Amino acid sequence: LNNLYLALQLIPMNSGGLSAAAPWQLEIARFLIPALTALAAVKALAIFFRDQAQTIHLKTISKHTIICGLSHKGYLLTQRFLEEHNQIVVIERDEGNDWVEICRQQGVIVLTADAREPLTLIKAGIQRARVLIAVCDDDAVNAEIMQHARQLCQHRQDEALTCLVHLVDPRLYELLKVNELSAYTDEPFSLEYFNVFERGARLLLNDFPPFKHAAHSILVVGVGWIGENVVIQAARLWRDTHANGNEKLLLRLVDKNAKAITSKLLVRYPPLSRYCSIEPIEIDVHSPEFEKADFLFETPRQEITASGGLPASCVGIVYICLDNDTLGLHTALALRNRIREDTVPVIVRMTEKGGLSTLINQASTMDQPTQSEGIFGNLHSFSLLDRTCTTDLLLGTHEILARALHESYLSQQEQAGVRLADNPQLIPWEQ
Repeated sequence: LNNLYLALQLIPMNSGGLSAAAPWQLEIARFLIPALTALAAVKALAIFFRDQAQTIHLKTISKHTIICGLSHKGYLLTQRFLEEHNQIVVIERDEGNDWVEICRQQGVIVLTADAREPLTLIKAGIQRARVLIAVCDDDAVNAEIMQHARQLCQHRQDEALTCLVHLVDPRLYELLKVNELSAYTDEPFSLEYFNVFERGARLLLNDFPPFKHAAHSILVVGVGWIGENVVIQAARLWRDTHANGNEKLLLRLVDKNAKAITSKLLVRYPPLSRYCSIEPIEIDVHSPEFEKADFLFETPRQEITASGGLPASCVGIVYICLDNDTLGLHTALALRNRIREDTVPVIVRMTEKGGLSTLINQASTMDQPTQSEGIFGNLHSFSLLDRTCTTDLLLGTHEILARALHESYLSQQEQAGVRLADNPQLIPWEQ
């Protein structure tokens, strides 16, 4: 007990008198322990004053962007808005989140609190903010944040708050999207729903069109959130471009639960059966049967044709939509190796740029023929979060429809011979 007491005395630099020279261990402790104590006190004061300075700063900013949830999506959105020199306030409940300190070092105000609490939104300056983005991992949490934000903005005097709410479930997203478009209010609150998987599927099919090839057949490997949206968006594209024909789009779905997923899709989206023929291929991507990839061909690959060549692929394009980047690349390489004699594009979904995505892009853009190009030549990557978590989200459905209506109006007026002098509304949207 005496030694413990004397050890504690080292903290205020009061180790007591010694009758003889102190051992070197005590000499180190006499200075190191008080120094560590002082450092801890300085850090505590720094955190205290940082919070105080942050509170003062929050009261002075306006027209800023509030991002609720510092998930991967939230972090990328923070970076995109920072690149455009926007003022950002992030609300993240988990103090141990790896991106909290990174954002603070970049000058972002980070509140470690629950965004579902109205007081937290008030502290973040919801009444003066321009945009609120709810990208927490739970749809219910995002919806609750939106409801509180709407109530807090009832008495805003300036421009409306634009609230962007991320929803993961595609069915819920579509139902609320329809409600969003049909409901009109004059309150200072503009609500937009978005889904990175739905948005990503549209961008994916725009970058790599499914019907540019002779075979009107699509192979989707992995029918999770992104895979399901690829199926739905491809079917809609087929309906819009082949509505007058009798030919159906052939969708081959590879998943270990392919039959159950197909049944669910046909129930949730009845028009699918009108425009598409869906062939479920129930197979695990880890299995030897998948490595053989006989489903790529009308006849087994081992059957050599009369000319000595290999049977032609029966798919026009392959979309790898697995959630794991490493597994997705492994799967893509396995299929690409099977069909490398053909010109069938293989597109693999990646989370973001860098790493494996960079490897694919570098190999697929080589100018000189190499062995790597034989493997990667027709293999492409699509970075889901990099393409979807952008400031273009602010161009919500209302904004896109408004711009389209204005463009149509300008075209009609031009065809009617109306000039700007006769109609001052004939100006570009930006004006």
